[in-house]
Amino acid sequence: MRKDLVEHLNRQAADLDADGILRLALSPEVGLSPVVLSSFGADSAVLLALTARVDPTTPVVFLDTGMHFFQTLAYRRTLSERLGLTDVRLVAPDPREREREDTKNDLWRTNVDACCDLRKVRPLQRALGGADAVITGRSRHETAERSELRPFELFEGRVRVNPLHDWTTDRMQAWMAVEGLPTHPLV
Repeated sequence: MRKDLVEHLNRQAADLDADGILRLALSPEVGLSPVVLSSFGADSAVLLALTARVDPTTPVVFLDTGMHFFQTLAYRRTLSERLGLTDVRLVAPDPREREREDTKNDLWRTNVDACCDLRKVRPLQRALGGADAVITGRSRHETAERSELRPFELFEGRVRVNPLHDWTTDRMQAWMAVEGLPTHPLV
């Protein structure tokens, strides 16, 4: 069923821009329960601004790994307030698991995979529990693997929505400038 839905959505999205893809994904007629997944990184403002235009109450999940630069945390607050996002969810590792598995906060030095599992994978799984769709900022230009990225895809039983699938970094930066969006302080 989900595969059929994804193919149907891709046909509907054939002539839509990023805004149209988001509107389709968030429309009650489609019936998805989506969340936006955002790192609040350098290119995040575009997806978040488009989301805020369509529905600022859309849940936005931010993985607070405990390892972010303070500038990223400040950017998250600034951007959320400026865009009027009303449901930004800070998702962190379970404190008991973190205390048990990474007492010195240096697991990343000895076991990167275990660190990512503790700080990203498990918290994200918990955060996405009720969501059947994840809206991402992924785009074709990022890797060779993504060169054929479509607006909608099926991933781990969920619909993954990629409204910026055909955007480049230059296009994102130009759009941010036109819209007067702040850039990440570390860029």
